[in-house]
Amino acid sequence: MCIRTMISRAFVHCRLDYCNSVLVGVAKVYLHKLQSVQNIAARMVSGVRRSEHITPVPEDLHWLPVSQRVVFKTALMVWKCVHGVAPVYLSDLCVPAAAISGRQHLRSAATGTLLVPRARTATGQRSFAVNGPATWNRLPPALRSPDLLESSFKRALKMHLFSTAQRHRDVFMILAPDINIQTYLLTYGQLSCRRQRSKACAQSTHRINNFYHQHHQHYQQSYYSYHNTC
Repeated sequence: MCIRTMISRAFVHCRLDYCNSVLVGVAKVYLHKLQSVQNIAARMVSGVRRSEHITPVPEDLHWLPVSQRVVFKTALMVWKCVHGVAPVYLSDLCVPAAAISGRQHLRSAATGTLLVPRARTATGQRSFAVNGPATWNRLPPALRSPDLLESSFKRALKMHLFSTAQRHRDVFMILAPDINIQTYLLTYGQLSCRRQRSKACAQSTHRINNFYHQHHQHYQQSYYSYHNTC
């Protein structure tokens, strides 16, 4: 490990990961500010020039994006709750579906899912009691296996998040191959008018829906082949 990587982990990543679970559900513009800090650290470690593209550099360094680091921390905390390693006040918030009367014979109970309580407000949806089980239920069944050790779970979870980020980037590059991803995200985050933000989101959603309708069969085969290999 080079000295630059050690410095970035000591002074950058430890602060990006500190209490980052509170970043669940925040506006993307705030995550982009933290992502820019990680990009600067990636340039320092890799020696990439400021004029060169930065998106593939963190992946080459095996660094998860900031948004995926939040998911990683939340999923790891839920794993500790499920295995009884976390504090009791957190473990009580992660209730297996198999432990609820009347749900023992459901398919969700056999795959290790957790009960997701209802939340009426956006703040309630960001809480660990709601977001933790929801994040856990979105993981592949192989990652929810009770036989996985913590080290194996971390390794498999990181590979899963890397593949998820890669698929999202591939879809974006197919939709807009001539647009820089970071420029697009920063421009989208700087839209101060709510009406403009809603219009931009609606246009992006419309383009993505048209793309998936045109390539539905191809992505359906890729989806099943990916989950069969997990």
